[in-house]
Amino acid sequence: MSGHEISLDRLAELISSDAFAAHLGVELEEVRPGYARMRMNLGERHRNFLGMVHGGAIFSLADAAFAAASNSFGTKAVAVHVGIDYLAATGDSPFLVAEVEFVSRAGKIGNYDMKVRDSRGEVIATCHGWVYHTGRPLG
Repeated sequence: MSGHEISLDRLAELISSDAFAAHLGVELEEVRPGYARMRMNLGERHRNFLGMVHGGAIFSLADAAFAAASNSFGTKAVAVHVGIDYLAATGDSPFLVAEVEFVSRAGKIGNYDMKVRDSRGEVIATCHGWVYHTGRPLG
């Protein structure tokens, strides 16, 4: 799609260097062109004052996976819009998994669909995002 090649190992190294995602405990499970899956083990730091997993933690997991998938073509991509729908509470799930898939591209604008699932595989949130593909090599 870009003409810029990056090895999957180098891509995984770059993605894993995200300090904020690491702070939240987000780990890369898989990345390939147009796709990423990330996991976040849940703990007290992810909970809000109601004792539920904070919506910001769920969004951050989806956003980290979105960044991985959208940058997986070897060029820098930056989000221009992301919308999230929270569908269910996480309950006592010990972890969450976010999967992102490339949908389409028009010029430099690409769109992606995201799903966040609990440990039982139930979808607890869906997202749709748009990125601007800069065309500049990722590195």
